[in-house]
Amino acid sequence: MVFKIAHICFCGNVDQAKECLQELGYQLLFSEKIRPMEITQEMSSKYNNHLLMSIWEYPGSISVELLEFESYSLREGMIIPILSGGTSNNSLAMKENESRILNGHKYYKADFLGCPAYVADQKQMDGFGFNSFMLTSTNLDNSIHFWSLFGFDCDVQTELYARLKFRCRLTSKYFFLYLEKCINEELAIEDIDSPGFHVVSLISNSASLEREKVRVAGVDVSALGQIVINGNKVDVFYARSPEGLVTEIISIC
Repeated sequence: MVFKIAHICFCGNVDQAKECLQELGYQLLFSEKIRPMEITQEMSSKYNNHLLMSIWEYPGSISVELLEFESYSLREGMIIPILSGGTSNNSLAMKENESRILNGHKYYKADFLGCPAYVADQKQMDGFGFNSFMLTSTNLDNSIHFWSLFGFDCDVQTELYARLKFRCRLTSKYFFLYLEKCINEELAIEDIDSPGFHVVSLISNSASLEREKVRVAGVDVSALGQIVINGNKVDVFYARSPEGLVTEIISIC
């Protein structure tokens, strides 16, 4: 069972990203240099002998994993972050003439570390939060089915839009995934070394059992890998969502 969203990844100008995250109030959990697993190499555009990774946390928000590869994919990351409150910093440029309503609040389109994002009208919300993100989908029903296998429940769906919610089993806090129908029927995909925001990492009580469950349901999955991260032995596998997003499922051994 998936019980928590571990983090969302970011590749790009890592020094700028670190400064931005610190301005937002994120704290560094750990940082280390690792050799990518074979299953990670298979989901990357090019072979990398090593990568630098760091995990940044903010209470009540989705954690961010910063990744530094030796080289990067030409395919861009697919995740559009949705931020609320207290987001004024040098790495985020709001476009006040472009806005939309999400979850009953007004959000402005923004440029966040060179990537598209949405930022809430600060007059409507108190305190910073990163508990939502958006993906485009060529088939909403297929996307909803995929994410439901990992504990996301759809509570709003129209012909062009869906909202899914995930309840963290540790804190009972809700996180939201917005799916927007893409008119372009050609499926875009991302790599683990794609620049921008990409890869949703989920924590399960058993990656092995989770992998078998979704494989039987027809999901294309990688082999099960194992790696030591921050002193912990971790089981890992990858699944590609219908949107083309790389989804990572991990469990501590």
